[in-house]
Order: sequence, then C-alpha cells, then structure tokens
Amino acid sequence: MEASTSHGLRLIALGLALGLSGQALFYSAGLGLNVLLWIGVLIAAAFLFVRPVSGDRDWAFIGALLLGSGSIAINDSPWIVTLNSLFILGTFGLYAYRTAADQPRPTLSRLLVMAACAWAQFWLEAFKVGTSVKWEELKPTDVKGQNVRAVGRGLALAIPAVVLFMCLMSSADPVFSRLLTPHIEVNAEAVILRTWIAILTGLFAIGFLRRATSPKVVAPPLPDSDLGSPTQLGQVEFITIFATLSVLVAGFVIVQGRYLFGGNDVVLATEGMSYAQYARRGFFELVALVALAVPMILGAIGMVRESSRSVRITSAVFLGLIGLVLVSAGKRMELYVGAYGLSELRFYVSASMAWLAALLVLVALAILSRSLNRLPRALGWSIAGAIGLVSFSNPDRLIAEYNLNRTTGEIVLDHSYLASLGGGSVEPLLRALPRLSKEQQHSIENELEYRYSGPEKDWRDWNYRAATARISYHRSR
Repeated sequence: MEASTSHGLRLIALGLALGLSGQALFYSAGLGLNVLLWIGVLIAAAFLFVRPVSGDRDWAFIGALLLGSGSIAINDSPWIVTLNSLFILGTFGLYAYRTAADQPRPTLSRLLVMAACAWAQFWLEAFKVGTSVKWEELKPTDVKGQNVRAVGRGLALAIPAVVLFMCLMSSADPVFSRLLTPHIEVNAEAVILRTWIAILTGLFAIGFLRRATSPKVVAPPLPDSDLGSPTQLGQVEFITIFATLSVLVAGFVIVQGRYLFGGNDVVLATEGMSYAQYARRGFFELVALVALAVPMILGAIGMVRESSRSVRITSAVFLGLIGLVLVSAGKRMELYVGAYGLSELRFYVSASMAWLAALLVLVALAILSRSLNRLPRALGWSIAGAIGLVSFSNPDRLIAEYNLNRTTGEIVLDHSYLASLGGGSVEPLLRALPRLSKEQQHSIENELEYRYSGPEKDWRDWNYRAATARISYHRSR
C-alpha cells in the first residue's frame, strides 16, 4: 500500500473518531470542559498518529488553543466564554492562513481579512483526502474477500430500508412495536443533530490534520527597509494629512486636560452636568477614535511610496497624541466607575483600553524601527496575553468585591446583579451577607439557591468557577 493511501486512511479513521467524540461531547451541552477535551484529543492525534512533513511543531499555535480552551474550562462567565471561543476560531484561522500553499504577501490588512474566513478552509481540505487514497489498492484479490466486501455493501444498503420498515410496522401494530422496541425511543431530531455535529467536527478534524501534515509554503517576509507595500501616496501628502490630524487631536487633548484635571467645578460651570455624566457622555466615542486611528495610520504607511524619517516621526507624534486621548478615555472610565460602580461591560471595556494602549506602543515601535513585518506576530502575542490575563484574573470576583466595598457613588448597589454574575462572585457575596440588610440578604440567597442548590450540571460543560461556587454555597448552608 502506498504511503499516500495509508496516510489518507489514517486521517479518515481519525476524523471518524473525532467526529463521534465531538457529537458525544457537544450534543445538548454548553461549552466548558468539553472544549478542552476535544481540542486536547485533536492535538494528541496530531502528535501521536500523524507527523508533519517538516518535523516541526507549531508550539505557539498549540499553546494558543490550550489557552483558549483552558479558559473556557475554568470560567463560567458568558463574556469570557464568548471571548475565548472567538480567540480559538481566530487561532485556527491564522493557522490555516499560515499553512496555505498560495499564501500572499503578509500585509496586515490581507492578514486580517484572510484570517477571518480561513478556518472554513479546513472543511474544504477534508474533501481532498479522498483523492489521495488509491481505492483500487483496497480491493480484495481472493474470492472470499470479495464476498465479504459484497456482504458489507449489502448490509449498508439494507440499513435505511430496515429502519423504514421497522417504523412502519411498529406504527401499524402496537403489539409488534412493544416486542420489537420495548425500551428504545427514537428521536429523529436528536439523531439528525448528532449526525450533523459528528460530520462537521469530523470533517474539520480531517482538514486540520491534513493541513498540519502538509508542507508549509510561506512567502518571504517584507524587507526591513520597507514600511509597507508602495502604492500611490507621497511623503508630503502623508505628512500633511497626519500633521493636520495631530493639530486637531492636540487641541482636543488641551481641552480635556482642563476638564479632567481642573475639578468638578469646571465641568459644572461649563456644561451644567456632573463629573459622572460628563464622563459617560463621550467615553465610547473616544475609544472608537483610538480604535480607528491604528488601522488608519498602518493603511496610510502602506501607501507611502518611500519611507523617510519625517514620515516615521509624524506617525509617532500622531500615535502619541492618540495615546493621550486614550488617557482621557481612561480617566473618564475611572470617574464613571466611581459614580456608578463596576459592571462586566465596564470591566471588559477597561481591559480593551489597556490592550489598545499596549497596541499603540507596539505600532509606534514598529514604525520607528522600520520593522512592520514583525507587527502581526507581536499583535498575536498581545492578544493572547490580554485574553490570558482577563480569563485568569477572575473578573466576576473583582466586580463583586469592588461594588461591595464601594461607599460612595450616585447609584445604589444592585445586589441582584452581583448575584447573577458567574461563580467567582459567590464567595465575596457570602462573606458580605452579614453586613447587608435583610431584604438584600433574602434576594441574594434566593438567587444563589436557584443556581447552586440543584443537581450539578452535565460533566461535559463543567468549569472550575461554577464548581468552586457550588462548594462555597453548600459550605455556607
């Protein structure tokens, strides 16, 4: 048997096993331990049963997958589960992009577009496995083997007819139905859904394993002397655009300094609103401005015909002023949280701002050092680091402790909201119960009893935070 046929059959067998395990782990279950188990089995299959052509292992990719799936197994917050699910899909997408045989030049815009849809290539890749198998090699040469194969084909063709006849005869005669299927209940919807989960996860696994064992064809990186691919923007135009924007942003920063550091009296005298109202009014607009500035400067640099010191200095000045805008947004968020308390949305927006600040530094350093070709890798590491820090910092506990210890603000503490958070909030709430009012205690106890007094969840969507919260709750009874 040729190597290509043996390799293809091995991939098909692994895909079948991973498809069956996928439907067993994900059918009628949420996301939790099952994600870590399935990705762990997928990685183990790549290690034990198939080997990459180059012999190298992409440890950064493996670590990113384990980070995302491990975070889902630890946290029960819907925000973190969603964030890490997107991170896992993005990681698969980047891997598909990197291992594509027709990979184009790795400019940042092309990387983002390709990575957004490249994960779907794994399903397409799975169908190529069948063409690598020479099926004529599997045909038996002796008469006995041919008969066995013919019987197998006959049984496979007879199964649909047998199922149909059983259903019809069971419906026609209840006595026959009880004799034939005394303890079997067939749920057609469940069968169809399980089948689709098995097919999708199995084909995905086959495509991933095939791509992982194929030769990598990576285009050469952009030379260090280039800031981007030259197109149709001159240095004078570039400097004019971003010098003008820098003047505008500088004026905004000066005005913000007066309000944010001049005290509440300045805001009241000028706008007739409180500090918290002022902070809430323009916060998201400032974050949007910062988020738009980074791709704007990168796209413009990619259009400059020739890089120069003036272009790099203008870019760095613009990014520095955008950083001051981000400081203004951070100050607004600080005022906002101080007045209204900390919520999940405010926590994750604050974390995003911290990541944007790191991104501004990375982009500025890449521009000044003329090494934008290294920015995609640095961007990937920064995303992975931010997601890891957020996932393992136990945000629900931080939110609960901050709000329970807050003594000032314009809004009364919403204990029902804190009790509705993930498992990380349970221990701080239980510790705070004695110093709360009877009504607040009753509200929190009812919510925790509803969530944690019943039987444990399905083991497939088990996660660490929910399990420890259940233990803490039962110890307090």
